[in-house]
Amino acid sequence: YTYVDVLLKVKPMFNTTITINSKEIQGECKTACSSFSYDNVKLEGYCKQIFNYLSELYKLSPKEKTEGCHFLNYWMNINLEKKIVSHNLLDFLSKILENTHEKGDFDEDLCKNQIKEIDINVLKNVNDLIKLYESLYASKLTEDESTRVNCTHLGKCYELYKTKVELCRGYSNEIFCNELENFIMDYNRSMRYKVPCADIPNRLPYIRDISSDTNTLITFFLTLLVPSVLFMIYKFTPFGTWIRRHILKKNKLKSDFNEKNKKIQHGSDDDKRKMICNQYNMQYQST
Repeated sequence: YTYVDVLLKVKPMFNTTITINSKEIQGECKTACSSFSYDNVKLEGYCKQIFNYLSELYKLSPKEKTEGCHFLNYWMNINLEKKIVSHNLLDFLSKILENTHEKGDFDEDLCKNQIKEIDINVLKNVNDLIKLYESLYASKLTEDESTRVNCTHLGKCYELYKTKVELCRGYSNEIFCNELENFIMDYNRSMRYKVPCADIPNRLPYIRDISSDTNTLITFFLTLLVPSVLFMIYKFTPFGTWIRRHILKKNKLKSDFNEKNKKIQHGSDDDKRKMICNQYNMQYQST
């Protein structure tokens, strides 16, 4: 699932290279396919396509080679898995490499480490993810053309999305559903400012529409993060220094104000006592 974006990137290059006519490799492919019990003519055709692809792939960087080999694995699982009777895909590729690598000038072990059988359900889901992206990209390519053509592509995309999202709402395959969620984000970004098509929304709801688990995690991390950030600001930034000065100044003003109130209160109490004393301290004239 994690190679879906790679498959989309490599597919155009693959489609271009396999259309090259390779008559000069016909003898080698006939030899490579002779030990397989499926229709040899078809297998020889696949052999030529793989040879053409590997002849271009070996010229690329190590990273691009690895990505290209993952695409070859995907393509072989789609086209050859049910056709290689009593053999596996790696056997078929090994025979092709053994008989053609010298003529193609590529390494005899090219892509061997990436070739393995893909589970049929995984393969179907990967195919559907690719179809979703291709329909979305096709709608972007036809933006300047007929709106009807654009909406046709989006319609296919939306119908397929509905079937896959329903699977995910009760589905245990988190990896696939996470990849579908990534597609939803891409769709929503792409369609945000587009003129909507009839019955096709510009925003697809997320699978869990931010699940309660996600909300809980967000709340938890914010609870941890906010006090830490505030402490760092308070302790180590000019803004924190200004706040501390402001608080000290405010506290001093408050303290001065309280002190004045105490003095005023104390003076008022003294005056009251004097008045009370004067009432009872009456002077008598002597006779």
